Amino acid sequence: FARTGRIDVDGCFVAPDITAAWEAVKSARYPRIHIVGSGSDLHLKEKYRSEGPFGRSRQDNISIVTQSISFAASLMSDNGVEPDIEFSPEDCGRAETSYLVGLFAAAIRAGATVLNVPDTVGRMRPEQYKALIQDLIARVPNANQVTWSTHTHDDLGLATANALAGIEAGATQVEGTFLGLGERAGNTCLEQLATVLALYGATEMGRWSGLNLQRVPELCRQIADLAGLSIPASAPIIGKNAFRHKSGMHQDGILKKPEVYQDIPPALVGRTIELELGPDSGWAGIQYCAKRLGFDIPSSQKTPVFEAFKTLADRIGMVGDEDLAALLTEELKTRHNRLSRSA
Repeated sequence: FARTGRIDVDGCFVAPDITAAWEAVKSARYPRIHIVGSGSDLHLKEKYRSEGPFGRSRQDNISIVTQSISFAASLMSDNGVEPDIEFSPEDCGRAETSYLVGLFAAAIRAGATVLNVPDTVGRMRPEQYKALIQDLIARVPNANQVTWSTHTHDDLGLATANALAGIEAGATQVEGTFLGLGERAGNTCLEQLATVLALYGATEMGRWSGLNLQRVPELCRQIADLAGLSIPASAPIIGKNAFRHKSGMHQDGILKKPEVYQDIPPALVGRTIELELGPDSGWAGIQYCAKRLGFDIPSSQKTPVFEAFKTLADRIGMVGDEDLAALLTEELKTRHNRLSRSA
């Protein structure tokens, strides 16, 4: 994608910016020019104060958007490329819907092929965002001739939920980022969105991302490294704790049937279920990890081994494989020596 939306002091679209955008994407397999404008009165008034005491009028805004899209489309047509122009009016969450209808209608007439609905400041709730997109699709003339897109921010922690609401409303494109990177609190988190669509999209929303999710954790780690970020342990899908179980009750349930406490199949997203032994672990988790390490604990040793484990876990916290192996080796050796003396 290339985008342009800068307007000069005379209130005219900047042809050189759009031309530069075209030059940047013309060699791409699927070139698209992204025109970004304004949708709310707040933006029209405050962002364009240089154009007059009241900023830019709604009609002038429509005129500039129309010129920008038409010029971008002509650049692509003149170069033998089918025009693919995305239009995004910022701040749709605080815009008047009736004005957005007219603005999007003008964009379609000018040649826009994708209409994006940004919740620029992340203020909307899912039911609001869904209703807005449904309303726009119902009221904008020729709405079925273009692709509708979501662009949601995470200021209230609702970006991914809003994107899903937009899909339910009829949007077929989502703008987001892996790790939810973006301005301020970030944007729609693609690894979360894609996983939801993989689990429920085809049956409940008629949508499927088509992404190979098994490599998503690796991809996210690479992105985090490049961005100088750390992935929180509790991050959904990709965090180290997302498929790790510590509670004794959870470990017991997981070992009986993974679905008891794990609805997402780990293999779907390239992960495996892990048990972390610690002060909260129960006998089921201890026995499972012991067998994984090659120890078969006799039933008669359950109580002393469990008591020794709890003492160790209370002292050091997490009990790793080496700690557990050392504990079991010492406990079973001590018990064997006691039995030999008794005999």
